[in-house]
Parts: sequence; C-alpha cells; structure tokens
Amino acid sequence: MIKRERIIRIISIFIILIYALLPWNSKNIYRIEFYIAPLYAVFLLFKPMLYAVPYKKPLNLLLELVDAAFIIFFSVFWNGTAFFPLYALFIIRQAMLFPLYFIFLSFILGTIYYAVSPVNANIDVMQMVTQLIIMIIPATMVCLVKNDVLYVDELNRSLNEKLHLKDSVITELQKYSDNMFSNNKKIEQVMKTDYVTNIPNRYYFEEILSNGIKRHKEQGFNMALLMVYIDGYTEYRKKYGYSAGHILVKTIADLISRSLKKNDYVARYEEDCVAVLMFNKDRDNAVYLANVLYADFTQIQEEQPELENVSLMIGVNDLTSAEDKRMLTVDRVQFINKISVIDFSNGSIRYNDR
Repeated sequence: MIKRERIIRIISIFIILIYALLPWNSKNIYRIEFYIAPLYAVFLLFKPMLYAVPYKKPLNLLLELVDAAFIIFFSVFWNGTAFFPLYALFIIRQAMLFPLYFIFLSFILGTIYYAVSPVNANIDVMQMVTQLIIMIIPATMVCLVKNDVLYVDELNRSLNEKLHLKDSVITELQKYSDNMFSNNKKIEQVMKTDYVTNIPNRYYFEEILSNGIKRHKEQGFNMALLMVYIDGYTEYRKKYGYSAGHILVKTIADLISRSLKKNDYVARYEEDCVAVLMFNKDRDNAVYLANVLYADFTQIQEEQPELENVSLMIGVNDLTSAEDKRMLTVDRVQFINKISVIDFSNGSIRYNDR
C-alpha cells in the first residue's frame, strides 16, 4: 500500500516547498518556519520507512498526528492558505493505509483548526463547508476503493492457495496410484508421508521415536523432542478453510526444517501439531530451535494479519530428562506428554501437565 500513496506523497512535498520558497524574501531565512518546510518534506520522504506492520499499531497513529501537527504549525505561522491542499493530500495519504474511521477522525481534527483559524474568519460559512466537503470526498472514495481492492486481493490469494493445495493433493494421490503398481519400497514410503503437507506422518514419527528410545542406554546418546502445537488452529481453519489450515502446518514444518540437520526428523503428529526429533542433541538444543521458530513465525504474523489470533505452544524434552532413574527406562507416552513448555514472555521453561 505504501507504493500506492507515493505519488500523493511527492505532490505533498512539492506543494510544501512551493509555499515555503515562493515568493522569495531574503528575510525568510531568519524565520524558523522557513526550515520547518524542508524538515516536513524530509519527514514525508522517510515516514513510510518508519511504519510498523500491521498499520493499526500505535506508532503509526503517532506518525499521523505528527504529520497533522506539521501542517497546522506551518499554516498558523507561515502561510494559512497552505492548509487546505496539504491537509487534503494528508487525508488522501491516510486513506491508502488506514480504515475509514481514522480518516474521519483526522478530518474532524482539521475541521476544528479550519473553523477557528483567523485566516478563515472572513470566509463565508457555505464556502467553508464546501471546501471541507471537497477535502473529505476524495479521501473517502480512495479508502472505499482501497478496501474493495484489498478484499479482492484476499479472495484471489485464498483461491490461489486452495487451487495450489488441490493441485498438491491431486499430485500426491497420483503418487499413491502410481506406487500401488510399483515396488514395495515405494509403497512403504508413501505410507509414511502425510500426503496433504508432504512431510512424514505420525506413523513414521512413532517408528523413529521407538528406535531412538531403544538406543537411550547407549553411552553418550541423547535425543531431543520438540512438540509444536498451533493454538487457535481450529478457529483459523473454520474461518479460512481446510486448505489454509494445511498450508499453515506446512509453513511451520518448513520453518523448522531450515534449522534441522539431515539426521533430524520433522513430522505432522496431529492435525494441529508438528513434532521434531533431534538426535545427539539435548533439551537446550531444542529450546534454541524453538526460539528460532517462534521468531520466524512472529515475522510471518506481521506480514499476514489473518494469523493474529494464532500462536505457537512449544514443548521440549530429551531422553536424559525423561529417563526413570530407578528402572533406567524411558516411557514413550510419558516422553511425549511430560514436555516442558517454553514461556516466551521471559525466556524461561515452565512445567506442563499436558
């Protein structure tokens, strides 16, 4: 959206410089207002780089208040006639990024100044009202058109994701069909894969887990476990569809795979859970991977506002921590259920009775 308001921003900079430099007066350089205009132009130039995502964050609203303050200060102390075009363009720029209610709040702020400004004291009331209406109508139309464009873009993205997932399902089903007439080794590989997300399934995970537990008595051997539960997955899937839910799980699995070595395994353990086995690593290694995953997912949330109500609950464990010291055994069910959940608010680990 920032690219779409670039032209309006350039026009605003051009206008503020014209009002500041024309007509030229040698005494201008001794007035502080003369330097406010270039400062405001620089602010407009770099403001898009200061925006936080999503745009409803308080920092962005504060930037808009500073923008309005620049215009009002310049109009009061330098040139009152500059207020109308600058504020009109200011509201249109807002319409490119913010919801309609915020546009009206900014318009009300400008209206109050416009009504009490000494420069407008001699203007007929009807003329003033007409100017104010002219100022808000373009911004309202821009905001409504923007919302329609965003809605269409969201529908297109959702449709493309569903088509992509359907193509993936068809491809995987075709693999199943082809492998049914192939050798047993390929059939076995298909049986170990979650055909929707194309990552190993729970059956294969349980097999690798059992083999790892059998080795727990080997000297120097350890195996770390990472369980990633997607909180809010059911609500997300109901709102955006099964396709979006599967894509979300695949995205998280891909984020994990970036940091894994060849002998580590990631699998879809449940519909809303991704499990990871890390060989010759301990719980500290699992915690490190969890922090990397949490940071990567947070970045994706900022880019995709629809994930706002989705969060990750990540638990870790390892064979050394799960071993029954009295019997020197590891219970497979206890190994999974007695994970320690990471509290990302302060970086500590708290026990979970899951």
